[in-house]
Amino acid sequence: MRDRGRVNSRTVILWFLLFTSVSISIGAAGCSAPKPAAEQPAQGPKRYVLTGRVVSIDKAKLQVTVDGADIPDFMSAMTMGYDAILFHRKIRSRRTSW
Repeated sequence: MRDRGRVNSRTVILWFLLFTSVSISIGAAGCSAPKPAAEQPAQGPKRYVLTGRVVSIDKAKLQVTVDGADIPDFMSAMTMGYDAILFHRKIRSRRTSW
């Protein structure tokens, strides 16, 4: 009859191989490089077209006030002041008179 208190060398070797293979598998999975996140292409800032009418021009403040129409998916219609130098550069090809 077999003595249950005695450890068989074959059992020790099998447990050792099982433990080693599981440890290596877990270690290899943990050390793998993470997948890079889906990167957004560099498109720059999104641009919108402003349409409206010039309400006033303040030459002292170098500011133009525009009654702008609704810009879909961005903002509702409103009257807003813009820097005249920036505004002039953007619309000089469409300007009718100052």
